[in-house]
Amino acid sequence: KHVGSERALLIGHSTGGVILQTMALQNEAPIRGLILSGTWLKPNRYMTELFTSRKAVLRALPQAYAAQLAFAAYPPEWLNNNWGRLDAAVAGALTDPAAREAMLERIDAIIAYDHSADVGRITVPQLILGAEDDLIVPAFLQRELMQAFPTAQSHFFATGGHFFPITQAEGFLAQVRAFAEKLSG
Repeated sequence: KHVGSERALLIGHSTGGVILQTMALQNEAPIRGLILSGTWLKPNRYMTELFTSRKAVLRALPQAYAAQLAFAAYPPEWLNNNWGRLDAAVAGALTDPAAREAMLERIDAIIAYDHSADVGRITVPQLILGAEDDLIVPAFLQRELMQAFPTAQSHFFATGGHFFPITQAEGFLAQVRAFAEKLSG
């Protein structure tokens, strides 16, 4: 929350974006605007198949799950120059059964999320950010989200993968600042 502001500009990436959609529908917070980054309106077969296969890998091989996520989430050239991200992901693999179960439940929630019939009630300004090469939440799903929010502003990075807020940090922050300034103006 900006100091002195009564309403917050909220930013949610991926699952965080669907959480923000839910919050806006429930009016849980005084919201000034939403930045929905790398997120979706509802899953389709692509997401269902992808996340179902990820669940199988997570159950059997947590380190391979962590590595696959890094390979799917970052552009190849960026990852090739930042191997520490892969190493950290594998080192932090969900080997604890309770942590793994929590992630499996999260994946089930991701596959089940669908407020497409309700989001038309969200009236605060929105900015939708995405990347053309996102393999986890492909750009076509993010464009579907744009159709549900016809007055939303949008920006798609040519590259950046799913974690474009990291790989395109300067551009991402520029988009966030410009949207925040427009809301403050």
